[in-house]
Amino acid sequence: MPKAIPSCSCVTFYSVSYEQNVALALSWSGEIFSWGSGKNGMLGHSDKVPRHEPTRIDALSGERMLSVTCGAEQCLAINSRNELYQWGILKRRLDPRPVLPTRCVCARCQCLLLPTPRPSIHAVLLSG
Repeated sequence: MPKAIPSCSCVTFYSVSYEQNVALALSWSGEIFSWGSGKNGMLGHSDKVPRHEPTRIDALSGERMLSVTCGAEQCLAINSRNELYQWGILKRRLDPRPVLPTRCVCARCQCLLLPTPRPSIHAVLLSG
């Protein structure tokens, strides 16, 4: 049965993303909170320690984040200046850092392609 998370009573979330053992939540004030397994730096806290309750990602303090999502091996967030942040196993990063996506060569779409160290894995964002 679903239950409220007591430590979050003073924060209002409007978006949540979940993948395997990682959850991300975006607050109305633009802060990102994460919890779950700390494996591979997927929580964005500069360590691999699991968090059992939503914890604000301090590396993104001062940024107004607009969107957040997590996948099996990376997490992505976009701030109010349309800068993309990426962290997790694909970039071998334990904390969020800006990345520079490249535009898709296809003139029919508005896709952004993210560089990854594994040629068999591609990350694609749809931009508006």
